Formats: sequence, C-alpha cells, structure tokens
Amino acid sequence: MAFSDIALEVKRLSDATSVKIGQEYFESLVEYLSNALAVDIVLIGELVEGNTAIQTKAVFANGERADNIVYQLAGTPVKP
Repeated sequence: MAFSDIALEVKRLSDATSVKIGQEYFESLVEYLSNALAVDIVLIGELVEGNTAIQTKAVFANGERADNIVYQLAGTPVKP
C-alpha cells in the first residue's frame, strides 16, 4: 500500500469517528475497520480479571454490531 493510500485511509477513519465519544466511538471504529479491512470480525477490548481475560468494548461481526463478551485468554494465541 502506498503512503498516499495510507494517508487517505487515516483521513477517512478520522472523518468517520472524530465526532463520536465513549461507546459510540468504539462502535463506529470497529464497524469502520471491518469494512476498510474487509474482515468478518473486529473487536476492541480491555484486559480484566488480573490480565487473564478480555472484556470487549465493541464487537462488529458478520456485518453487524454484536453483544460485548468476556473471554478467557487461556488456550488462545494471546496468552497472558
């Protein structure tokens, strides 16, 4: 990807999310990234439970917003 393409995509991301705050920001960000990257699932989360689990802040899966979840890191590629 050329630098000009990256710069344009960052501008689009900024335009899509800059007026959002809080939960609305996270939800618009995962939706934007899913579409821009052409992927099925995007999530944003934070470490919880002594860094052994992730609590999602926003999930976009298969073209729509999904409920937030908590999932354990044990047994995943992202080990604590």
